[in-house]
Amino acid sequence: MIELLTKYERFEELEYKIRRLKSELESGKSKYSTEVIQASIKEREKEMFEIEEKYIKPVNLVDERQRLVKQLLSRYERTKLH
Repeated sequence: MIELLTKYERFEELEYKIRRLKSELESGKSKYSTEVIQASIKEREKEMFEIEEKYIKPVNLVDERQRLVKQLLSRYERTKLH
């Protein structure tokens, strides 16, 4: 679960960086060349896509929460019986 949250955090970070880079590109006030900025955007978008495919799409957080609650309840019931 911690790994999943870390990936969500990284995804959000990449999303922010891409928005910032696109803004720099549009304003024309960047100290970097257009090619460098576009390459950086493309690289970050690729990483976002990989995170989305591997971690975000397959995991429905509601289902994950329900699974964890069931697991916690079953452990509680087992300890209560002993």
